[in-house]
Amino acid sequence: MTRVRAVFRVGALACALGVGSLAVSACDASPYAATVNGSVITVNQLNSEMAGWAANRTWVQQFDTGNSTAQGGNGATVVGSGGPGTYSTTFAADILADLVATKAIDQYLVAHAISLTQDQLVASQAVNEYIRGAAWTQFEPGIQAFQIRQLAEEGALTPVPTSTTNLQTPYSDIQPYLFSSICVYQETAFDKSHAQAIIASGAVMGGEVCYSQTSLEAQPAALQVAVRALAKPNDLTPAIATSYGYVVAQLGRRTAPGLSPGVQQVLTAALGTPTEVTSVLAAAKVHVNPRYGTWSKGQITPPKPPPAQ
Repeated sequence: MTRVRAVFRVGALACALGVGSLAVSACDASPYAATVNGSVITVNQLNSEMAGWAANRTWVQQFDTGNSTAQGGNGATVVGSGGPGTYSTTFAADILADLVATKAIDQYLVAHAISLTQDQLVASQAVNEYIRGAAWTQFEPGIQAFQIRQLAEEGALTPVPTSTTNLQTPYSDIQPYLFSSICVYQETAFDKSHAQAIIASGAVMGGEVCYSQTSLEAQPAALQVAVRALAKPNDLTPAIATSYGYVVAQLGRRTAPGLSPGVQQVLTAALGTPTEVTSVLAAAKVHVNPRYGTWSKGQITPPKPPPAQ
């Protein structure tokens, strides 16, 4: 599925079957792409989701490269054989499988009154930012929110592990991204030498700015990286070039969950599909429009291309 995190969960993007082309049109005559326990996922919903993913050029390149025959894949690409304006049946099946799985899990959580915790959501965003790398900030907010909720919900279904030994390394990996808020003192300098003088003084005289994960992502990329790297109070960033001069930031306070139960659940879910998730998908009554393939064991196998004339 598209939600699969490289490093944490390996190979699923390259395992989708078949390549074809699928024209995308907002006026598609088909009323549904799939149903999940009677709830409809419309063709327009699928088209919108595919367009959101395909708009991220960095991620598209990662998808195409990961599925390339040179990497041992099947040659699947985001764009279909019909060229721009079409999507491959593999890509469509992958996205639709995500929508189906997420709807089934949503329904289960609601039926069993299971709510997401803040730690699960924060940890899910940290995992996604770490795994997606440069592609993460290029996703539109709706696609980011979908990925964050998707993994957080899988975490909510996952029992807290009895041992955290295998979570220590991935926990260390996501720590720079794992925070509820980062409060820094920021000072603007007119040029780089002025910024270096601020750094040499060891103290930033600017006002305090507190960033949430969302508000930090709205800042220039260089500022995001530098602020995330601040670990201890009073740590200073290097001189950060911006459109309005240079900025130096000094850490005031940083709040984040440790390896809490919610973080453990999300990391466990990211390392491999929990049996609880598999069970929910197996119990769901899923019907996929044949145009998009067939549903089996939590995946959609794309339809085979028509025979050559």
